Amino acid sequence: MTINRKHFKTRFERLPAWVCSACQTGTLQMVHDTLNILETGPSKTAHSLDGWDVEWIEERFCALLKCSDCSDLASISGSREHDLHQYMDMLGEFASDITNSLKPHSIQPPPLVFPIPNKAPDNLKEALLKAFSLIWVDTEACANRIRTCLEIFLDDKKIPKTKKTRKTKRSPSLFIGELKNTPKLIKIPLAYFWQSNGSGTPLAILMKPNLSGLTC
Repeated sequence: MTINRKHFKTRFERLPAWVCSACQTGTLQMVHDTLNILETGPSKTAHSLDGWDVEWIEERFCALLKCSDCSDLASISGSREHDLHQYMDMLGEFASDITNSLKPHSIQPPPLVFPIPNKAPDNLKEALLKAFSLIWVDTEACANRIRTCLEIFLDDKKIPKTKKTRKTKRSPSLFIGELKNTPKLIKIPLAYFWQSNGSGTPLAILMKPNLSGLTC
């Protein structure tokens, strides 16, 4: 499947319809009247400072999300940011608009980045959900979790940790060829798994246009 990259940006003017991780069919929608937004104390104090700007405002939010199919609940929390846009209007005068956006820090339980096959072992499902939950929290930690998922996947497929011809520790890049030729693989796109090269993040993977997959 193709990942909807717009669902995994760092902030949103309107929250997207994330896929529920409980049923994998419904979408998460905000529960009416559960959104709470409060400005922090230091932010309020800063209003009296010289040169204060609306973009200095710091606010925190929390809300509940409900699945449209199974009615499972998820909590979301984070910060709200304000962007001031200045421009010249049709009369040649300066005007300005303020855009508000929500920046998630945590969603529990996390939405699905991609479907988890029913055939996937329980420990792989658990590891994937832990990885999904870290997307907006800590990208490096998310990367490590994704690597753990790949290790679990390799173990489940009984891919050996070393090869007779190459006495090296197992690495994802070394065993990609073997995985593609392994019969009856669980259909999980290979590009979803993190391959650390010191330059990317899980969010960078989500932005790649050419997601390839492992097929049976």
